[in-house]
Amino acid sequence: MEFKNYIGKQEIIKEEISLTQVEKIVATLDYKDLKLGDELPYLWQWCFFNKALSKDKLGKDGHPKLGGSDDSFLPSFGNVNRMWAGGRFTFNSALIIGKIATKITTIKDIQEKVGNTGKLIFVTLEHKYYQDEDLKIIEEQDIVYKEPTPPKLTSNKPVSEADFSESFCPDSTLLFRYSALTFNGHKIHYDYPYATMVEGYSGLVIHGPLLATKMISCFAKNHKDKKIIKYSYRGLHAVCTPSSFCVESKIISENEANVWINKDGFIAHQGVINYK
Repeated sequence: MEFKNYIGKQEIIKEEISLTQVEKIVATLDYKDLKLGDELPYLWQWCFFNKALSKDKLGKDGHPKLGGSDDSFLPSFGNVNRMWAGGRFTFNSALIIGKIATKITTIKDIQEKVGNTGKLIFVTLEHKYYQDEDLKIIEEQDIVYKEPTPPKLTSNKPVSEADFSESFCPDSTLLFRYSALTFNGHKIHYDYPYATMVEGYSGLVIHGPLLATKMISCFAKNHKDKKIIKYSYRGLHAVCTPSSFCVESKIISENEANVWINKDGFIAHQGVINYK
């Protein structure tokens, strides 16, 4: 399938980083109170810049339909399941609460491959976030579309000793509220029969972005003296409810740290943080 005509396609969304929305994120993530003029915490921009699509523009999985309409940013990949695989960030400075911001998304790459489970489509999106014409954050997001096959639910990569460890036990209410904050209709996060009977998960799937946020938040909370300048992360396998696990971090050099999700002694998601 030929996708080269989609490479370079862009989408621009402007939105105020409103205090009202920030207050809802604070309540959902049990974070300290924030006010106008404060810096938006790492990765909270995912709770903004989400298009309000009507039901007829959504696919059977609850995500925006692919291909076939002017509202579709990506082409159709056929009968596939969507997975948020990982990404990379460069933080020049933080977005400021109460100010208008702009997000420019560009399709950087689309590649089709064949793996052990069949056809795989790898999509790389670049997101640039601006305020007052200043480029604040650069993000590369990796999405995988795969033929419907049982998802991976375990890892054989053991965890190492951590400097900090926090237990985390998300429930269906948290997943529902985070889906609402990100306007994410993907049914694997709130529709138990769909998640288990259609896509084959063991329970409701904890959002990859939520896990990525918890990992960087764990490090930032325990290292307030360090300014994070880069962050990369990826998921090794899905984590589902009901499930408890630990969010952990370890400094490995004078400007780098590893972060990960410890599920039963094995790494489920992992990341690398660079700081100064």
